[in-house]
Amino acid sequence: MPLSLPCHGDWDFRIHPGTFDLYLGPVLDALRRFVSGRREYYARNRKRPDGYRSHIDHIAAVDWLEDAANRANLIVWDGEPDLIWHLASELVYSDQWARARCPTCRAEHLPGAGRVAEWLYGSGLAAEGGRRYE
Repeated sequence: MPLSLPCHGDWDFRIHPGTFDLYLGPVLDALRRFVSGRREYYARNRKRPDGYRSHIDHIAAVDWLEDAANRANLIVWDGEPDLIWHLASELVYSDQWARARCPTCRAEHLPGAGRVAEWLYGSGLAAEGGRRYE
């Protein structure tokens, strides 16, 4: 993320989005739970086209991953990152992944080699925060 952006330039850490190799089983389980938990809602309420479209995209992701799992040992997700990330982030933060690569130093890391840090910048309604793996 460019440091020149005013909303990120004064943070006390840099962001280096790494690549995580995730185990397929936990990712599929999380996606299936997510889809099944929203199935009835979107079946009854199609008035929210953006939410319904997202639900259909999640169903397609489950189908694609199941099909890919039958064809290959290594699956490279090239779809919409948010379809996986919003569910896989918990897998990353709980060390349920095989390997991670840092794009800056090109080092490979194994689970347990880093730590999850919580961060908060700003206050009140202008605050941003979350967790990061370092």
